[in-house]
Amino acid sequence: MTVKIHTGKPLINTGRMGEPNTQPDRKENKVAGETTPAVDKVKISSFAREAARLDRSEPANDAARAEKVARLKQQVADGSYDPDPEKVAKSLLKYIFEDR
Repeated sequence: MTVKIHTGKPLINTGRMGEPNTQPDRKENKVAGETTPAVDKVKISSFAREAARLDRSEPANDAARAEKVARLKQQVADGSYDPDPEKVAKSLLKYIFEDR
């Protein structure tokens, strides 16, 4: 999972070493032509929202999921795992293009 944080601040320190930045970040308010404090923004991807939703969901199917994972691990280990290539491709394409 990738988390992108953009604060609008420069990536390098433009002040002198050891001197704190005492002035708040400002940006121009294009409507009124005045300067206002900068506002941080957060954009959460649909993947992150889904992951958070799943994390909050009830663990009702944990036993069934654990059994399925154990069965798949065994199939991979003994070489009998044979996934459907069409289902894999569809799932990958859905994942790749979901946030666009």
